Amino acid sequence: MELAFHAIPNSQTCTLRSELSVPVATGWLVKDMHSMQSRRIDKDMVDIQITAVLDEHPYPYGSRYPLPGTGKKAVGLSTLVGSVIVWPINGLVY
Repeated sequence: MELAFHAIPNSQTCTLRSELSVPVATGWLVKDMHSMQSRRIDKDMVDIQITAVLDEHPYPYGSRYPLPGTGKKAVGLSTLVGSVIVWPINGLVY
């Protein structure tokens, strides 16, 4: 049985999946963060602190949620280890 997202604790480890369900990274949930770069995070998204990259993949949400300090919209996930990014809730496995 899959837990509802609101029942998953903050700082829970998770695996990020691409749109094709390929595991691309691991990280920690940062559920208490509700904006990124002064942009409100949509209810279907959540902040994740990246801990490791499993498969090099471009960060697909840079135009919607610009990354602090990069000045770029397109960057690879491997450059974001240790950073907080925004990812779709339905693209996570706990």
